Amino acid sequence: MMGGMARFLILCAILVVFPFCFLWAGGAKEDPIALARSLMIEKRYNEALVVLAEAARKDPERIEEAEDLIRRIRAIRGEYYDKYEDLIKVLYEQKDVEKALSIIKELESLDAAPNETTKVALKKAKESAQFVYNQNRFNDLMTQAARALEQKDYSKAIELYTSGFDIGKEFFMDANYGNIVENRVFSALDTVRQTSEQFLRFRNQYQTLANNLQDLIRKGEEGEARRAMGPFLETYLRASTLYKVASETVEELKDQNEKLVRINRVTNEDFFLGFMQRIIGGRATSATPEGIRGAVEMLLKDRFLPILVALSERLRQAYLEGEVSFEQARWEQATLSFQQVQAFGQMMKQMESLYFAAIPLFGGKPVPVYWELVREYLPLWIDQQVRSKGVTLYQGLIEEYLALKPALDTLPSDRVALETFRNSLRATQTRTLENRREWELFREEQLQNPLIPGVSVEALNRISTKLADRLAFWERMEVEIVDRLAALDLIPLEERHQAVLASYRRATEWFEGVEEVIQITEGQEEKLLVKYPDRTIALLEELTPQVQTLLDRVVRYLSLYRNEIPPARSDPRVLLKIDRAEGIRSSLERNVLPGSVNLAAKARESILLAQRYRNEGNLRVQEAQAAIAQNRFEQARESLGAARARFSLSLSYQEDPKFRRESDDLLLSLNAAIRDAENKLVVAEVRQLINEAKRFYYLNAFDDAENILLRAQTRWRATQAEDNPEISYWLGFVRAALFVKSSRELLPTDPLYVEMSQLLSLARKDFETGRSLLEKGNRREALDAFTAAEEKIRTVLLAFPFNQQASVLALRIAQLKDRDGFATLFRTKFREAQAKMATNPQEAYIDLKDLEQIDPNFAGLKEAIYNAEIKLGIRIPPPDPKALAESEELYRAALRIVTGNVRAQFPIALEQLNRAIELNPDNTKAVELKDRIQIDTGGQTSIVLSSVAEEQYRLAEKRYIEGNYFEALAIVQRLLQNKESKNYPPLLELKRRIESRI
Repeated sequence: MMGGMARFLILCAILVVFPFCFLWAGGAKEDPIALARSLMIEKRYNEALVVLAEAARKDPERIEEAEDLIRRIRAIRGEYYDKYEDLIKVLYEQKDVEKALSIIKELESLDAAPNETTKVALKKAKESAQFVYNQNRFNDLMTQAARALEQKDYSKAIELYTSGFDIGKEFFMDANYGNIVENRVFSALDTVRQTSEQFLRFRNQYQTLANNLQDLIRKGEEGEARRAMGPFLETYLRASTLYKVASETVEELKDQNEKLVRINRVTNEDFFLGFMQRIIGGRATSATPEGIRGAVEMLLKDRFLPILVALSERLRQAYLEGEVSFEQARWEQATLSFQQVQAFGQMMKQMESLYFAAIPLFGGKPVPVYWELVREYLPLWIDQQVRSKGVTLYQGLIEEYLALKPALDTLPSDRVALETFRNSLRATQTRTLENRREWELFREEQLQNPLIPGVSVEALNRISTKLADRLAFWERMEVEIVDRLAALDLIPLEERHQAVLASYRRATEWFEGVEEVIQITEGQEEKLLVKYPDRTIALLEELTPQVQTLLDRVVRYLSLYRNEIPPARSDPRVLLKIDRAEGIRSSLERNVLPGSVNLAAKARESILLAQRYRNEGNLRVQEAQAAIAQNRFEQARESLGAARARFSLSLSYQEDPKFRRESDDLLLSLNAAIRDAENKLVVAEVRQLINEAKRFYYLNAFDDAENILLRAQTRWRATQAEDNPEISYWLGFVRAALFVKSSRELLPTDPLYVEMSQLLSLARKDFETGRSLLEKGNRREALDAFTAAEEKIRTVLLAFPFNQQASVLALRIAQLKDRDGFATLFRTKFREAQAKMATNPQEAYIDLKDLEQIDPNFAGLKEAIYNAEIKLGIRIPPPDPKALAESEELYRAALRIVTGNVRAQFPIALEQLNRAIELNPDNTKAVELKDRIQIDTGGQTSIVLSSVAEEQYRLAEKRYIEGNYFEALAIVQRLLQNKESKNYPPLLELKRRIESRI
């Protein structure tokens, strides 16, 4: 045994290891050793050691008793420390949570009041072990429940979740949060448990009811589906309730945890509350729904949502069918389809009640997690809302259209009915416009929703389009009505306008001229443009007030329809009618009214001009009569023509049938007087000119002869309509000679006269140079000069192939270049010229004249030239006895007609005498008899025409100028059928000009 000092030191050491924690009970006199034993029985070993140490210090006599008890405590503590060491290994090395908890229970039984350090360590160890145990249990539970969810055994999963409601409960109870917290937590959990039990009682019905309802919907058995809807909703309401309770409980547990954190009762969260929160609501890190709430969510999505999808598809299909029927105007079919949409929509709304029953509230607000439940359904709900509202609009559009359809199919034809229908149409249009405004607000609201499906957007847009189309249709119909009204109002205006225009045109036609049939001679009539300005004035005086009344009505019409609705104002049909009305106004304001004023003024002026020209014509008649008396025939013809022009002008301004007849008779009588009196002088003068021309011809003065003959022909035409055959006969000889002469010479009037003259001059110079060189014996250089001359000659002959100077110079060059061979060439050209006499006498004559310049004495050349001149008409053939005899016989035949005074055959006698003179130009008896007949028969030429014939002649002349030759010729030929106009020289000349163009 230790000595007393040793024992004391041990006690001191014990006091150091186990700090002094407890004090004696105030004033107690209890035996310390007995107290220590009592404390040991209670396993309060630390307190017992303190009591024993204090007893040994105060009473050394009892050290041994104290030491004995201390040894017993040390033995017990050794076992405690061994157990604690085992706890460390089991808990932290072996991680055997259940064994660790068993050791902790043994340690608690060994020492009910360990020291504070040990106590804290043991507590932490116990907490760690319990947490790991609970965590493992939680994880196992969640894994098993997840497996059940994967197998779609939602009821089993919920059973598993509710079995874990005690996990970590000891922590919660040890925390001593108080009755308020505990009661709220356990009350919420009890509610979840009870609701789960209610749900699980129908576990075998959820899938059966869902499959049955979904099959009925897909098969289209809507009646059966509606009947199956009640039991389905009644059963599934338990699922919605469980979802709501679970979600609200999760929020309650979360709220309690947050409050505990705020009051520093826990650091992060209470384990029990955390486990319950996750068992009911699922873990935040889970990729799929879990917990009681997640199980219900998956149940609804798996069993409930497909039914809504099927309903939505059926609704959408019926909606699209309705739209197609609407588009095709099959209103009854569209109505049936839209009624189906409403039926399916009603079923969806019944189904939606389950979602509304599941809405969890906390703090008076929906719990955000609810979004996960309805996230997949919301697009269907949005689509259903869109289409339900769309159906309402479609049905309204159908009803509106059908209400107006009878009038739309056949618009009323009278104005009152049209106005009544327009008022009804406007009321409908207003309703449609309001519906469109409301729809666009609804559409904008829906488009703001990020969950809206694409098909709903399309449906929204289609409705917007349909409303716009319907508004456009109402607008078009109103425009149609306006157009119909405008047409009805315009018809009488246009009819009256046409009547006004007809009167105005008639007044204008009377002023400008109307076609009337005018008699030229007995049995011959002609259409003539005649004017009646006096009638124009009378009609315009009656028309003017009618025009003003019509103009006022048109102005009112324009004001009415230019202030119509904008679409009508811009409609092409209405615009066309406005334009037509504006055309009426413009016609009246710009044409008819001012035109009437101007036309009346012009008509009055025409009347004055007609009188003026009539007076001037009478004056010219007097002048003509005076000139005839004085044998001043030129003046008489001029005055007569002027009188004709003035009278025609007068009639062109104002038609007067009586004046037309009187003036025609007067002028034609004067025409005959002038023609007969002048004809005697003309015959004598023409004979003198013919004789003089013959004299110049025989002198080869062809130019002088032609001029005299042309003067004779002109003078002849003063009284005769046709050319004098005798003059034409001599002109033939003269012009033939002149043609040959003009084709052989360069004239200053020729286009290339200067250039060709220069070339000929240079060619002659080259010829002279060559000839000079040849005479000097320089043949090579001479030939070069001749070649240069020939090139220039060829250029001249290209432009003037019959030029005598060039042709003769070419022959002279050929003669010098080859004197020996030239004789052969000369003979060849002579033979060729003779051969061409039959086919081309003119060219043959020119060739012969060229050869004459080289060798005029060549045998047969002169005779050949003489024959050619006769053939070409240049030379008069020698007298033929047979022709002379025939000429004499013709003369005698004509004489017999004259002697017998058979005036009807005088034209035959003239033909016989002309032929006699042609056969024998020296038959003077025939010439004298011819002149006698022509004096006796008088002149044939008409100086003037009748007024109608004059108009027709002017018309033919106009048509000729316009290029209408056949029309002009037809007029001329009609005029030539009249004996008074057939010898009118200007008419005959016009005929010649026309025929030359045809």
